[in-house]
Amino acid sequence: MQFSWRTWCAVAVVCIAAVATVGCSGGDDGPGTATVSPTAEGMDATGFLAALKTLDAQLKTDGMEPEISRLKEVRYTCLPEDVTGKPGGADCDAAGEQIQGVLTSAWHAEGGLVKTETVVSALRGYATGFQPESTDTFGTGAFRVYAFDGIRHTAVLTVISRCLPETQCSGSQRLAFVAPLQFVNGRWLIASLMTVFVDADDFLAPSAEARALLPAWERLE
Repeated sequence: MQFSWRTWCAVAVVCIAAVATVGCSGGDDGPGTATVSPTAEGMDATGFLAALKTLDAQLKTDGMEPEISRLKEVRYTCLPEDVTGKPGGADCDAAGEQIQGVLTSAWHAEGGLVKTETVVSALRGYATGFQPESTDTFGTGAFRVYAFDGIRHTAVLTVISRCLPETQCSGSQRLAFVAPLQFVNGRWLIASLMTVFVDADDFLAPSAEARALLPAWERLE
Protein backbone atom coordinates (compact mmCIF):
# COMPACT_ATOMS: atom_id res chain seq x y z
CA MET A 1 0.00 0.00 0.00
CA GLN A 2 1.36 3.40 -0.89
CA PHE A 3 0.20 6.91 -1.72
CA SER A 4 1.90 10.15 -2.60
CA TRP A 5 1.44 13.64 -1.22
CA ARG A 6 -0.54 14.45 -4.37
CA THR A 7 -3.21 11.91 -3.47
CA TRP A 8 -3.27 12.10 0.35
CA CYS A 9 -6.73 13.70 0.33
CA ALA A 10 -8.15 10.54 -1.32
CA VAL A 11 -6.79 7.97 1.13
CA ALA A 12 -10.25 6.98 2.34
CA VAL A 13 -11.15 5.97 -1.22
CA VAL A 14 -7.83 4.12 -1.58
CA CYS A 15 -8.50 2.10 1.54
CA ILE A 16 -12.04 1.23 0.53
CA ALA A 17 -10.75 -0.01 -2.83
CA ALA A 18 -8.09 -2.06 -1.08
CA VAL A 19 -10.59 -3.98 1.03
CA ALA A 20 -11.49 -6.17 -1.89
CA THR A 21 -7.90 -6.82 -2.96
CA VAL A 22 -5.49 -6.92 -0.03
CA GLY A 23 -7.61 -7.03 3.09
CA CYS A 24 -7.33 -3.42 4.19
CA SER A 25 -10.19 -2.24 6.35
CA GLY A 26 -10.86 0.70 8.58
CA GLY A 27 -10.83 0.32 12.31
CA ASP A 28 -13.95 1.45 14.11
CA ASP A 29 -12.20 3.73 16.56
CA GLY A 30 -9.03 5.69 17.09
CA PRO A 31 -6.22 4.40 19.31
CA GLY A 32 -7.75 6.25 22.25
CA THR A 33 -6.14 7.86 25.30
CA ALA A 34 -6.83 7.99 28.99
CA THR A 35 -7.33 11.75 28.96
CA VAL A 36 -9.88 12.32 26.18
CA SER A 37 -13.43 10.93 26.32
CA PRO A 38 -15.15 10.63 22.92
CA THR A 39 -18.68 11.95 22.54
CA ALA A 40 -21.19 11.53 19.71
CA GLU A 41 -20.89 14.05 16.88
CA GLY A 42 -23.05 14.98 13.90
CA MET A 43 -22.07 13.88 10.41
CA ASP A 44 -23.35 16.98 8.59
CA ALA A 45 -21.48 20.26 8.00
CA THR A 46 -22.60 21.62 11.35
CA GLY A 47 -21.39 18.49 13.11
CA PHE A 48 -18.05 18.62 11.32
CA LEU A 49 -17.46 22.23 12.33
CA ALA A 50 -18.51 21.48 15.91
CA ALA A 51 -16.07 18.56 16.02
CA LEU A 52 -13.25 20.82 14.83
CA LYS A 53 -14.04 23.38 17.51
CA THR A 54 -14.06 20.64 20.14
CA LEU A 55 -10.72 19.35 18.86
CA ASP A 56 -9.31 22.88 18.82
CA ALA A 57 -10.23 23.44 22.47
CA GLN A 58 -8.81 20.05 23.48
CA LEU A 59 -5.52 20.55 21.64
CA LYS A 60 -4.96 23.85 23.43
CA THR A 61 -5.32 22.23 26.84
CA ASP A 62 -4.19 18.61 26.32
CA GLY A 63 -1.56 18.88 23.59
CA MET A 64 -1.12 15.90 21.28
CA GLU A 65 -3.44 13.42 23.01
CA PRO A 66 -6.71 14.65 21.40
CA GLU A 67 -5.14 14.22 17.96
CA ILE A 68 -3.98 10.72 18.85
CA SER A 69 -7.44 9.82 20.11
CA ARG A 70 -8.92 10.60 16.68
CA LEU A 71 -6.47 8.62 14.54
CA LYS A 72 -8.32 6.11 12.37
CA GLU A 73 -6.61 2.74 12.42
CA VAL A 74 -6.45 0.53 9.33
CA ARG A 75 -6.20 -3.25 9.51
CA TYR A 76 -3.98 -4.61 6.76
CA THR A 77 -2.59 -7.97 5.63
CA CYS A 78 0.99 -7.53 4.43
CA LEU A 79 2.01 -8.50 0.91
CA PRO A 80 5.47 -9.81 -0.10
CA GLU A 81 6.36 -6.49 -1.72
CA ASP A 82 5.65 -4.67 1.55
CA VAL A 83 8.59 -6.43 3.24
CA THR A 84 11.19 -4.92 0.93
CA GLY A 85 11.06 -1.59 2.72
CA LYS A 86 10.33 0.35 -0.44
CA PRO A 87 9.31 4.01 0.01
CA GLY A 88 5.57 4.37 0.36
CA GLY A 89 4.95 0.78 1.42
CA ALA A 90 3.30 -0.61 4.51
CA ASP A 91 5.24 -1.07 7.75
CA CYS A 92 5.56 -4.87 7.53
CA ASP A 93 8.03 -7.44 8.82
CA ALA A 94 6.68 -10.47 6.96
CA ALA A 95 4.24 -11.35 4.20
CA GLY A 96 0.90 -12.38 5.66
CA GLU A 97 1.48 -10.35 8.83
CA GLN A 98 -1.65 -8.54 9.96
CA ILE A 99 -1.00 -5.06 11.26
CA GLN A 100 -2.99 -2.11 12.52
CA GLY A 101 -1.67 1.19 11.35
CA VAL A 102 -2.29 4.79 10.41
CA LEU A 103 -1.95 6.27 6.94
CA THR A 104 0.76 8.93 7.10
CA SER A 105 2.79 11.06 4.72
CA ALA A 106 4.97 14.15 4.61
CA TRP A 107 4.47 17.17 2.38
CA HIS A 108 6.18 16.52 -0.98
CA ALA A 109 7.02 12.93 -0.03
CA GLU A 110 5.57 9.45 -0.39
CA GLY A 111 3.32 8.12 2.35
CA GLY A 112 2.37 4.70 3.62
CA LEU A 113 0.73 2.67 6.34
CA VAL A 114 2.73 2.89 9.57
CA LYS A 115 2.03 0.78 12.65
CA THR A 116 -0.11 2.64 15.15
CA GLU A 117 2.36 2.34 18.01
CA THR A 118 5.10 3.88 15.86
CA VAL A 119 2.91 6.82 14.88
CA VAL A 120 1.74 7.43 18.45
CA SER A 121 5.30 7.29 19.77
CA ALA A 122 6.47 9.79 17.15
CA LEU A 123 3.59 12.19 17.84
CA ARG A 124 4.21 12.10 21.58
CA GLY A 125 7.87 12.73 20.89
CA TYR A 126 7.03 15.84 18.86
CA ALA A 127 4.81 17.07 21.71
CA THR A 128 7.79 17.22 24.08
CA GLY A 129 9.12 20.12 22.01
CA PHE A 130 5.94 22.19 21.82
CA GLN A 131 6.35 25.85 22.78
CA PRO A 132 2.80 27.17 23.29
CA GLU A 133 4.09 30.35 24.92
CA SER A 134 5.84 31.41 21.69
CA THR A 135 4.30 33.60 18.98
CA ASP A 136 4.99 34.40 15.33
CA THR A 137 3.24 35.96 12.34
CA PHE A 138 0.54 33.26 12.57
CA GLY A 139 -0.21 34.04 16.20
CA THR A 140 0.05 31.93 19.30
CA GLY A 141 2.28 28.89 19.52
CA ALA A 142 -0.45 26.80 21.12
CA PHE A 143 -1.44 23.59 19.36
CA ARG A 144 -4.73 24.31 17.58
CA VAL A 145 -6.91 23.87 14.54
CA TYR A 146 -5.88 26.80 12.37
CA ALA A 147 -7.93 26.22 9.21
CA PHE A 148 -10.14 23.70 7.46
CA ASP A 149 -11.78 22.73 4.19
CA GLY A 150 -15.43 21.95 4.81
CA ILE A 151 -15.88 20.36 1.39
CA ARG A 152 -12.96 17.96 1.68
CA HIS A 153 -13.45 17.54 5.44
CA THR A 154 -9.84 18.36 6.19
CA ALA A 155 -8.29 20.20 9.12
CA VAL A 156 -4.99 22.07 9.28
CA LEU A 157 -3.41 21.87 12.75
CA THR A 158 -0.44 23.94 13.80
CA VAL A 159 1.91 24.53 16.73
CA ILE A 160 5.25 26.19 17.44
CA SER A 161 7.95 23.73 18.44
CA ARG A 162 11.62 23.76 19.16
CA CYS A 163 13.48 22.93 15.97
CA LEU A 164 13.32 19.30 14.95
CA PRO A 165 16.70 17.67 14.28
CA GLU A 166 15.66 16.67 10.77
CA THR A 167 14.89 20.25 9.72
CA GLN A 168 18.35 21.56 10.71
CA CYS A 169 17.03 24.94 11.86
CA SER A 170 17.90 26.76 15.06
CA GLY A 171 15.64 27.92 17.88
CA SER A 172 12.00 27.24 17.11
CA GLN A 173 9.84 26.49 14.09
CA ARG A 174 6.18 26.24 13.22
CA LEU A 175 4.82 22.78 12.43
CA ALA A 176 1.63 21.90 10.58
CA PHE A 177 -0.37 18.69 10.37
CA VAL A 178 -2.90 18.27 7.56
CA ALA A 179 -5.63 15.83 8.50
CA PRO A 180 -8.46 14.59 6.27
CA LEU A 181 -11.29 13.41 8.53
CA GLN A 182 -13.85 10.66 8.02
CA PHE A 183 -17.10 10.15 9.94
CA VAL A 184 -16.98 6.74 11.65
CA ASN A 185 -19.47 5.43 14.23
CA GLY A 186 -20.55 8.84 15.46
CA ARG A 187 -17.15 10.57 15.46
CA TRP A 188 -14.94 12.47 13.03
CA LEU A 189 -11.68 10.52 12.88
CA ILE A 190 -8.39 11.47 11.23
CA ALA A 191 -8.29 9.19 8.18
CA SER A 192 -4.66 10.08 7.38
CA LEU A 193 -2.07 12.49 8.67
CA MET A 194 0.35 14.55 6.61
CA THR A 195 3.18 16.33 8.41
CA VAL A 196 4.38 19.69 7.10
CA PHE A 197 7.57 20.41 9.01
CA VAL A 198 9.23 22.45 6.25
CA ASP A 199 7.19 25.23 4.65
CA ALA A 200 4.31 24.92 7.12
CA ASP A 201 3.11 28.31 5.92
CA ASP A 202 2.08 26.62 2.65
CA PHE A 203 -1.06 25.60 4.54
CA LEU A 204 -1.37 28.59 6.90
CA ALA A 205 -1.21 31.29 4.24
CA PRO A 206 -2.06 28.76 1.56
CA SER A 207 0.14 28.58 -1.49
CA ALA A 208 -1.34 27.81 -4.91
CA GLU A 209 -0.21 24.22 -4.47
CA ALA A 210 -1.95 23.89 -1.12
CA ARG A 211 -5.06 25.64 -2.47
CA ALA A 212 -5.25 23.00 -5.20
CA LEU A 213 -5.55 20.37 -2.45
CA LEU A 214 -7.83 22.44 -0.21
CA PRO A 215 -9.83 24.74 -2.53
CA ALA A 216 -12.33 25.60 0.23
CA TRP A 217 -9.59 26.51 2.77
CA GLU A 218 -10.76 28.91 5.47
CA ARG A 219 -9.66 29.95 8.93
CA LEU A 220 -11.34 28.39 11.93
CA GLU A 221 -12.92 31.19 13.92
